[in-house]
Amino acid sequence: MKNAIKRVLYHFRPYLLPPSMIVNLSYIFHTEQIFDAKIFEKLIRFCRSYYALTGKKPICTLMSGVNARVIKGCHEHGVTEDEYATRARLLAEVSTLGYHGHYWIDPRFTEDRDSQMRGTNFSLDAFLHQFNADLSWFQKNGLDHHGLYAAGWWFMNEAVMAQLIESKFHADFSFSQASYFT
Repeated sequence: MKNAIKRVLYHFRPYLLPPSMIVNLSYIFHTEQIFDAKIFEKLIRFCRSYYALTGKKPICTLMSGVNARVIKGCHEHGVTEDEYATRARLLAEVSTLGYHGHYWIDPRFTEDRDSQMRGTNFSLDAFLHQFNADLSWFQKNGLDHHGLYAAGWWFMNEAVMAQLIESKFHADFSFSQASYFT
């Protein structure tokens, strides 16, 4: 009901930009915890409402079901990898999926800051192994990341950029000017 009222209001009282100005806005979610039913329900409800109101889908960059932190969260919440993939497919109906990459030097230690790949520590072999496993998970589950990427912890370096380019990603929502994100 609320969305219907908003549509009517915007129809009769539109705010028009100058014709030369093109503006595209969207929500971009770093989607990390859809194994938690409460978080999943809130996110999918928001995406459905946003899509119904605007006719546009927000972007949900998603951690894969083989990501070490996701595996741990699924175990803690009693969610199987198949259930996680099903939630991702439901989310894809009302959002545009992308890939959200979090990487670890040693994936057994996801809570250990020293194992989290950031600007101060990087292992090309560990990164490539996790990156390729994540992309394989998307493909295996029939999920399209649309060539959209958002880095976990806003971490980016030349090796990550080169792999994204090689893998035909075309949009990256990772960058921040804050020095502690490098």
